[in-house]
Amino acid sequence: MSLSWIPNLFTLGNLFFGFSAMLAALRGRFDLAVFFVFVSMLLDMFDGRIARAIRTESAIGKELDSFADMVSFGIVPGVVFYAAFLGNSPIYRDLAPFIEHESLWNQFTEYTWTHLLFGALAFLFPLAAVIRLARFNVAEKSDTFTGCPSPAAGGLVVFVTGFSQIPSLEIVADAFPGLAAFKLPSLVLIGFFMLMALFMVLKVPFSKPQAAFLSRKTLTRPSMLVLNLLILAGMVFFFKFFMVLAGLGYVLWSLGTGLAQEIRSR
Repeated sequence: MSLSWIPNLFTLGNLFFGFSAMLAALRGRFDLAVFFVFVSMLLDMFDGRIARAIRTESAIGKELDSFADMVSFGIVPGVVFYAAFLGNSPIYRDLAPFIEHESLWNQFTEYTWTHLLFGALAFLFPLAAVIRLARFNVAEKSDTFTGCPSPAAGGLVVFVTGFSQIPSLEIVADAFPGLAAFKLPSLVLIGFFMLMALFMVLKVPFSKPQAAFLSRKTLTRPSMLVLNLLILAGMVFFFKFFMVLAGLGYVLWSLGTGLAQEIRSR
């Protein structure tokens, strides 16, 4: 009996939690959206490794992975961004003085252009993600990625945008009240969203940190065990800030080392 259903189950779990994150964001539950995307990232991290470990890699598994990533890290970040800037969210209230008027006609016209504007901006992310994934599927195997991986870019956008809507750290908000606030200016969030979409389609090399940190050799080293414990502690006690800083560190480190490899190869 083929065991290919095991890694495919992880991939479909990635799709399920990505879809759930989208529904949560549309209901204004950005806390759940962030959590669901986090679970999607974990499932996406291990489905390929499990397939290689039990030697059940397949073409259909690769396609399923791409489709799941398109939803969880392409469409979902766009929906989270759109939901954050519309409705009764804190970001929308920041922009309310610029888009609300007393006149019924003005309310209708301003409502329309606002939704069209942020809808168009939100579409940039799935557009960039589908281009990124299509390039990845037809590219030859390499030591680097061309463009930022969609899980890193999409996950980071969801974390930064979603955390701006969550008033507390949830897990340890009472223990660390001073760290509960995470509020970025609206223009900063818009610029960050567009930058991460751009990173996915830029033809610049991004290295693969997972090759250095998730290989069998490194995982058995005492230093890596200590590092994993520190990572676990950071996720438990400082989840909000840890995920944002870890995501930024991943993107910047991958970009820097990828460019360095490209320069050395030339």
